[in-house]
Amino acid sequence: MAGSGRRSGDGAEDAGLFDTPQDLQCPITLQLFIDPVINSAGHTYERSAIEGHLAQGRVNDPLTGQILANPYQLIPVYNIKSRAAEYREKTAKACVEKASLLRSREGAVRLLRRAAELYGCGTAPLVRVPGLSSELVQYLATHTSNMYEWDALRMFADGLKSSGYADQATSVYLRLVELGEDRAQRAAALAQCLGCFTRAGGDADGLCAGEGAKAVDRAALPRLAHFIETQQALTAGQFVELMSEVTEDAQLVVQLCEYLLSRHASAIAGAPAGDTTTSSGSSSVAAGSKFQDLLLAYSRLRFNLVQAKLDTLEQAQLAPKGSTKHKQPQQPAHAQPAPPATPKGQQQPAPHTLPGSGPGRPGLVHRLGQVVGRHRRLLASGVFAGLSLFNPKHVAVRAVQAGGVLLLVHGGKKGGQ
Repeated sequence: MAGSGRRSGDGAEDAGLFDTPQDLQCPITLQLFIDPVINSAGHTYERSAIEGHLAQGRVNDPLTGQILANPYQLIPVYNIKSRAAEYREKTAKACVEKASLLRSREGAVRLLRRAAELYGCGTAPLVRVPGLSSELVQYLATHTSNMYEWDALRMFADGLKSSGYADQATSVYLRLVELGEDRAQRAAALAQCLGCFTRAGGDADGLCAGEGAKAVDRAALPRLAHFIETQQALTAGQFVELMSEVTEDAQLVVQLCEYLLSRHASAIAGAPAGDTTTSSGSSSVAAGSKFQDLLLAYSRLRFNLVQAKLDTLEQAQLAPKGSTKHKQPQQPAHAQPAPPATPKGQQQPAPHTLPGSGPGRPGLVHRLGQVVGRHRRLLASGVFAGLSLFNPKHVAVRAVQAGGVLLLVHGGKKGGQ
């Protein structure tokens, strides 16, 4: 990989990244100078290359073949060494910066290979660039096939993240979500992307509510929404479903849906069939293709949350009351005495009970809970379908769409039964 010629497919703006200046490369190795020296013939070579030439018993000049009177006289050229080091650092950083934009998988990996070439293969790196780790350089050197491009880019994003460049790492992870060849690759990239927004602890103002010790910064919502609006690989509903698989923070996914719905309310509900402009007018996404399943995904998420809470309450009601190992408290000394025994033949008066309750008949509150439990799917789907009526400019359209969501939820219930 000499870097002396432009690769096919490289843009004109990248030509300088792959074309090493001729006065900065060794005529023997055709590589960028590291330790240039000049011989008695006045020609500049890489020290290791010319010393290897002399070690073979050749006392002539490699370029002209001239027999040298003093072949072992090698003088360092500090001017060229300084210029070569400056070019190496500048070019390597530019390659990594352009690779982080990830316009294409092939182009990004090609840029990383060029940066790895400038990185050096010795024990100590010749240049240090964020995201360009020694592990990535070794991986690129040993995995030259195109089938390893996605893994190389993932390692590149991991290096950016570990170096503290979370913003650049997020951009690479999101592009990997779009360019992933299967669902597993996309899920892995999205999980790492969310990790860039994760912080320890959490507060109500800056972090999304989470049950664990870590929470996701709300700054992730605009970033994820912008990605959904601009990419073409996934619909909004597909991205929400993928996000639900990789994170346990269901509240974060719900907040993302609400953020998107608030931004694209008119586009989802009332945009004409031929109009591809959103409510903000800044993005040319088709409401009928990319966002048509977002409302349904949001309704399902909300329904699952309510159903989980109802199941928890139901399990708490059905749990045996005597399962605890705590001892029953002793009756205090001032407790009321037991009622006198009822004589034979006389019926004991019934205790005071709530209306509708009695022996073998649950109380009113318990009966209401049973009704809600039996019809929780109906109640949940109806409530969240009604929540879609939030745009007063398109009430009729939203009403029809709410009815469709209601039927779809019930259809999913019947199909599962």
